[in-house]
Amino acid sequence: EIYQRLQSILDQAIVNLKKPASSNLSVPGDDDFIFNGNTQKWIKIAYVLKARYALRLTQVDPTAAQKALDYITLSGISSNSDDANTFFPGTANGQNQWYAFDVSRKNYLKTGKYFVDYLSNSSDPRLGFMIAKNAAGLYVGNSAEDQLSVNTSYIGSAFASVNSPVGIVTYAEAKFIEAEAKFRLGQNAQPALADGVAASVLKVTGTPATPAFLTAATTTVTLANIIQQKYIALYLTMEPYNDYRRTGFP
Repeated sequence: EIYQRLQSILDQAIVNLKKPASSNLSVPGDDDFIFNGNTQKWIKIAYVLKARYALRLTQVDPTAAQKALDYITLSGISSNSDDANTFFPGTANGQNQWYAFDVSRKNYLKTGKYFVDYLSNSSDPRLGFMIAKNAAGLYVGNSAEDQLSVNTSYIGSAFASVNSPVGIVTYAEAKFIEAEAKFRLGQNAQPALADGVAASVLKVTGTPATPAFLTAATTTVTLANIIQQKYIALYLTMEPYNDYRRTGFP
């Protein structure tokens, strides 16, 4: 019932966003910190959200994958420039949340061993941007049971600098949704999987992924690898938890 209501709310949002500016008493501009009042970009995000919530029901709705694919197609989201990111100006009252947490609660949070080791073992170009080196200049994560070690890695500069943006809804997520939906429908999911990884690498590092890395990361087209790659790309968001809850991956 909750997901039905979410879909209805998003449908109404799309209807309202498509109305002409003249039908509103006022319209947002630079007070919209994400898209500066660009309703077309908000419509794209609304459709990606519809796809996200459709896919969450894969365990109970046999049409979930087709719905998700239809919504992604309707979205028309096409690049990282369409991402909905939080905005942190870096001022005293506008700091990135992970930066502010580390300043006020040093050593309360550390990165996980599984995540750090996977990036390292995969020669992932995002490693140095997602993970900070420890005092010894190494990338070291805490094991799940380790609550005492502090000489381990914190979140990297791309995500935990004072003004680092945080992705709320992204092009990369849309491509992983498309990849999973196509895989479940028996269609060719590899191009969407590759696009998702490429979008994440470009956004995080500022440099396109090498063909060799893309091949290594996306040649295996299974549900497990689609979710694994999505898990990496959606670092520090809630979606990997929701994916794990319904798929058991990673």
